[in-house]
Amino acid sequence: MTNIIEKLLPCAHCGSSNVLYRADADHSDAWYFLECQRCGLRTDVYSTKGKACAAWNCRVEDTKSTTKIPTGEVVWLGHKNHFCLSDRCAYSLATYLPNQKILVSTVGELVSEPGKWEPLSGAAVDGGTFYETMVFRCTGELAPCGCGCPIKESHNEIVCKRYFTVQEANAGHLEMIQKYLI
Repeated sequence: MTNIIEKLLPCAHCGSSNVLYRADADHSDAWYFLECQRCGLRTDVYSTKGKACAAWNCRVEDTKSTTKIPTGEVVWLGHKNHFCLSDRCAYSLATYLPNQKILVSTVGELVSEPGKWEPLSGAAVDGGTFYETMVFRCTGELAPCGCGCPIKESHNEIVCKRYFTVQEANAGHLEMIQKYLI
């Protein structure tokens, strides 16, 4: 029998091959997702490992550029970097572009109570989205606590995009990095 893990592509966010299956403890039945152990990028939850693997390997083709994001010009951060309720979000990606003094931050899966997510924005605004990416200008200095996070010029974002699925959020985060690297 072929090990399905051998078929996994590297992380679409950071390029790491250190990807693990996880079982979602919030569901009573077996539900699976894949998660990058370097940057935390993950899939939605699926009823089988095969479906989770197929979602992980799904890539959004960029017809404008075939260039991979240069790792020397970006800093992958392990902390949530926006949204006053981000400490209650189960999903986050944060990327600092030091040469451009830009922070790209994506959060989602706001936990209202154990095992239950709620939209980040209300249904009256956009039907209720579960993920958002915000882009902030930074001062070029890092937080004095030593966490490695950049200091924002203000809490007003340059751009805010919202998404309904984790795949859209992952692709949207990468799209913003590409946009501001130029």
